[in-house]
Amino acid sequence: MKSIRIKLLLGTLLMVLISLGVAGTLSYFTTKGVIERRLVLEEFKRTLDSINRDLDTLFYEREKDGRELASIPLFERWFFHEMIQDTPGADENRHAIEIYLLRFQKENPYYRQIQFIGLDGKTRIRVYLGKIYKEQLDRSDKEYFQGCLALKPGEIYVSPDVTMSEDGSSHIIYFGIGMFDASGERRGMLTGEYDFLEVQKLVRRVRIGEGGYAFLVDREGYTIAHASENLEFTFNPLKEGNPSVASMIKKMIAGETGYVKYMFRGVKKFGFFRPFSRFGWSLGIGIPVKEYEKDIVNLRNRSLAILFFTLLLAFISANALSRSITKPIIKMSETAEKIGAGSLDLKVEYKRNDEIGALARSFNKMTDNLKVYIKQLEETTREKERIATELSVAAEVQRSILPKEAPKLDYFELYGLFSPARECGGDFFNYFKISESKTGLVIADASGKGLPASLYMLQAQNLINVYASQGAFSPAKVLELANNFVCKNVKISNMFITVFFGVLDESDRTLTYSSAGHNPPLLLRENGTVERLLATGIPIGVYHDHEISENKLKLVPGDILVLYTDGVTEALNVSKDAFGVERFKEVIYRSRGLSAQGIATAVRDEVLAYSGLRGQFDDIAILVVKSLSKSASSF
Repeated sequence: MKSIRIKLLLGTLLMVLISLGVAGTLSYFTTKGVIERRLVLEEFKRTLDSINRDLDTLFYEREKDGRELASIPLFERWFFHEMIQDTPGADENRHAIEIYLLRFQKENPYYRQIQFIGLDGKTRIRVYLGKIYKEQLDRSDKEYFQGCLALKPGEIYVSPDVTMSEDGSSHIIYFGIGMFDASGERRGMLTGEYDFLEVQKLVRRVRIGEGGYAFLVDREGYTIAHASENLEFTFNPLKEGNPSVASMIKKMIAGETGYVKYMFRGVKKFGFFRPFSRFGWSLGIGIPVKEYEKDIVNLRNRSLAILFFTLLLAFISANALSRSITKPIIKMSETAEKIGAGSLDLKVEYKRNDEIGALARSFNKMTDNLKVYIKQLEETTREKERIATELSVAAEVQRSILPKEAPKLDYFELYGLFSPARECGGDFFNYFKISESKTGLVIADASGKGLPASLYMLQAQNLINVYASQGAFSPAKVLELANNFVCKNVKISNMFITVFFGVLDESDRTLTYSSAGHNPPLLLRENGTVERLLATGIPIGVYHDHEISENKLKLVPGDILVLYTDGVTEALNVSKDAFGVERFKEVIYRSRGLSAQGIATAVRDEVLAYSGLRGQFDDIAILVVKSLSKSASSF
């Protein structure tokens, strides 16, 4: 009879041979997919070129409209002679021009405003949204007026950037053309306000496959035309912390042509891009990777199907081969489960003289030994395991939450400490760099004590670090986002967290801060007065979508800011009297000449000494910010 070892060796050899055949099949189809992908890239390049031509033609037609308007004889005669010299018939010709312009605007609704402007910058005729306005407006300070003044005969001005209209209702581009008399002398200009919506609609109409779309990016990285209208003029990856999209946008505004893979709103996509022929803008196409690689995926699926059926055949063969192995093992496993449930008098019955038989005999012997010791060890082992597990988790939580050391700042000295009432606690402090000049300060207190409070705090701390490190949200917004996430996803009844979060800015020595129901920090000013930083807001985890206020203050050299949890002010002595805010202020004032670490240590030691024989009842967390008189790098 063959041993189990030989049977397993034969089965492993069979699986290796099958795997080699499958690997060859997958290699063939993958190579085929790479060749097909190159053909698809050429197709997307042609699509971008086509969009570029359509947009360029659109802008050319609008320039052509301006030239034709400026060259109408009636316009030239009135603008060069009758308007300036106030000759007879000027009013009648003006009326005829106004009627013509109204008709032109009705036929070309994307021209929101058309105006004749003199060299003094004053409007002579102005048609705006289908109405004639006779009052003269001063346009001399407008960018398009200055641009038209630099034009030569035959040239046309087009504003390089899309701007918001004066009434705030539309995004527009300004066109302008100089008005020159027969001698070539400049007499004024004709300008038009062109609604950018026509360009956006052209881009929005582009659809590639099922999920592909086109988009247009300006010189600063803003998306100005997109299939998703809510992204237009609001989405700029360079300012919104999306590294993969930002990398593509940087290449686009640099005038490059190419393609990249990026992640947008949880979907992997390919981006293809090329410069637009005007204004320094760039055109792009986005298409989901799944759709782009649809044919490749189909080939891959067929390969996987081959692999599946091959493995199925291998499984059937291996199953027949291993039945003689697994059947007795399953029988022994069922007996072992019953023994594990407490039936220690059962025996594993297996009479073969092979490896499994030896294992069965050893198992029976082990059962006999267990019966001798199980009663003595059961309670002791259970209690030790529970205590060891809680202490191990608690220690790990505390090590992961607390910062190892304070950031080294030029104009501020930071120090924080934490003293738990038990092996672990629910208080927390942190300081971390947000940018070169900004540092985040956090102190928080979770309701309850011990391991549950510590784990609950860890969740909130991670949320605050993630939102704050992006650098795009204010302190109030960071706390609101953290609260919404906790209320929605962390379902722990009767638990909440008070948080004070501030952003320390060394560039102007200011602190912008918000509080979610936390104890107001104490600020000892350099003149000796003490202020409390009051802010409105309820604790995190109480209810969803509540607003949190935000404040800002200036820190001058010599100021000392102390953040703390209620374990400081609510510490009790043997007479059950609280340590209190006033005693806290006195300790800070006496310690003002010490370092930040010295001040924090002095407060903790004073609180512990005050508690005396009663002992520490609540967690204590302290964070001290000391404003220096000069840069720390000069010491």
